[in-house]
Amino acid sequence: MRPLEAVATELNTLVLEDLATDHYLTLLLAEICLETGRLRFCQAGHPRPFILSKGGAVRMVGDGGLPVGLIPGAPFEVVETRLHPGDRLIVLSDGFLEIEPEEGHFVEEEGVAELLAELREVQTANFLEALIWRLTQLAGEDAIQDDLSGILLEYRGTPKS
Repeated sequence: MRPLEAVATELNTLVLEDLATDHYLTLLLAEICLETGRLRFCQAGHPRPFILSKGGAVRMVGDGGLPVGLIPGAPFEVVETRLHPGDRLIVLSDGFLEIEPEEGHFVEEEGVAELLAELREVQTANFLEALIWRLTQLAGEDAIQDDLSGILLEYRGTPKS
C-alpha cells in the first residue's frame, strides 16, 4: 500500500497541474488495522473525524490540513491513534457542521459532538439516520443547505478464537 500522505500529494499535483481547474477537494484517507485498532489517516481539508467511545465520550482527531488542489507543494500529514473495542469512528461531511439552527449559529464540531454523545445508545446500523433526524429536529429541514454524508465504523476488536 502506498503511504497515505503520498497519495494526497500526488492527487494535489494531479488537480493543480494535470486537470488545470479552479476546483479543489477535501479527503480523509485512512487505514485501520482490525486486529489492533490502529488507525492512521491523512486529512486534507476534510472535517476532523469523531471517535465515540463505548462509554459515550467523544473526541475529535486531526487538524484538518489543506485541501487537495489548492496550493502547490502543500504538506499532508498522517495522524495516528488507536480504536478500542466498542469505539465508533465517525467521518462526516462539512454539511453536518454547517447546519444553522434557528438561533443563528452553526452547529459546528462541538454541537455535533454533543449530539453524537446523546445518541450513543442507538445501534450502529441506525446511527447516521438518527443523527440526521436529530439535526433536522434541532434546526428544521430548511436549515440543511449542503449534502449530509458520512461513514461510521464500529470497532469490535480482535475476534475471539
